[in-house]
Amino acid sequence: MASADVIARAREIAERTARAREFLGSTLDVEPELALLVLAPGDWEGRASHPVYGMPNYDGGGNLVVAGAPSDFWRGFVGFVAEPQPDALRLLLQTYAVDGEIDLSPFFDLLAVHELGHRFHHVGVVRFPRLWLMEFFCNLGLHTYIAEKEPDALPLLEAFPAAVASVSAEHVQHSDLATFEQLYDRMPPQNYGWYQCRLHVAAKHVYDAGGRDALRRLWDRFRLVEDDLASALREVEPQLARLPIDWAATGNATRV
Repeated sequence: MASADVIARAREIAERTARAREFLGSTLDVEPELALLVLAPGDWEGRASHPVYGMPNYDGGGNLVVAGAPSDFWRGFVGFVAEPQPDALRLLLQTYAVDGEIDLSPFFDLLAVHELGHRFHHVGVVRFPRLWLMEFFCNLGLHTYIAEKEPDALPLLEAFPAAVASVSAEHVQHSDLATFEQLYDRMPPQNYGWYQCRLHVAAKHVYDAGGRDALRRLWDRFRLVEDDLASALREVEPQLARLPIDWAATGNATRV
C-alpha cells in the first residue's frame, strides 16, 4: 500500500524490499508473507504502530510501515548532531546534502529492510533474550543485504549511523542497555535513534568480521525449533517434556 502522493518513492522502496526478502529468505531459509505500507503524513495515524511520523515500524502482524516523505523526526537528527559533533555534521552534509540542505531520505528509505528483519524473526520463531539483540539482528540483516547486493549504497547506509553514534552518552538522556530494555521505543525519539545507530555501527563491525555467515549464526543460535524445546524441557524436568506429547495423544486435552 502507498499513499497517493508518494507512489514513485514507494515503488523504489518496495522493489528493494522484495529483493531483500529474496536474499534474506535464501540466507535464513524462511519466506515470510508481508505487506509494505509507505505512507504520507496524513495516512500515518491509524496505520502505523508508532505515533511519530517517520519512525519505521513493524506491527507484529506482517505489516512493515515506513514514511514516504521527509519528517520532522528525521530533520531533528541534524540538530542532535550539529552542536556536539560538528565533524559528524560535515559527514552528513557530504553524504546527504541536496541544494545545501541535508535530506536524510536516502538513509531512511533503506530502513524498510530493517523492519523486514522483524518479520523474519517473528515468522522464524527466533527468541532473542534482549530487545537490543533483536534490534541488532535487524540492523545486521540490513547491513548484510546492502553490503552483499547493493554495495554502492553503503555510504548512504553507513554515514548517518556513524554520525549519530559519534554523539557521546553525556548528550542523551538514556544510554545504557538496561534502560533500553525498560523503555525501548517509549523513550524520546532521537534518543531511541541514537541507540539504533550505535547498534548499526556494531552490526557493520560484525559483518566486516564475519560476513554473511554471521547473520545466519545469530539466527541459528536463538531460533527455537521443536528438538531444542524438547531438550530444554527435559533439562528442567523429564516429566515436563511429556506435556506436549500427552496433550497431542489425548486430543488436545491433558490428563488430570
